[in-house]
Amino acid sequence: LMDLPKPRGRTAQEWTDTHGQMISTGRPLYSAREIKLSCAMPCEGLGDVAQKATAVKEMFMSGDLISLTATIGDTLLPFLVYVDDEISFTRKWAGGKLIASFSVKLIEPEPLKRVYKATAASVKLAITTPTPVNVYWGDGKTQYDAQSSTIAHQYSDGKTSHIVIITGNINNLTSTLTTSSLLWNLL
Repeated sequence: LMDLPKPRGRTAQEWTDTHGQMISTGRPLYSAREIKLSCAMPCEGLGDVAQKATAVKEMFMSGDLISLTATIGDTLLPFLVYVDDEISFTRKWAGGKLIASFSVKLIEPEPLKRVYKATAASVKLAITTPTPVNVYWGDGKTQYDAQSSTIAHQYSDGKTSHIVIITGNINNLTSTLTTSSLLWNLL
């Protein structure tokens, strides 16, 4: 989860009268991140398997990106993902319990990001960037294609903190988010 995703290929050109290749230079661009989860859950019987399997499938059936959070040590790693393959369950008995197992393949379409923890009812984000970025405010609202400007956001869900994720080509991004702290900067 903490590794960079696969780099996208560089543009290369070969000439008939020169050796080797001429390639595009500059910072590499990256493909979407693929996350594979293998999960197991204890069940009381076949009815419980069916009920829990339905709940798992419903959790992944959202039309929006799904928030997935992992914690490694003190580091909070948020991912916005969608399901890319079927979810199928297997069942077996172990230690007198029925265990239902499944695997799920998730895709994070915007893998490079800057993550903040906002701790107020309203925040201001000042960004400077030559390319648009997306801002996921952590309350289900999103600001798409934000460019160099100051954006204000008001939270109305009553929560005391929110995880704000800025995605896109963030290599040239400078950002300041009021009443927040930077949690993770994956460049």
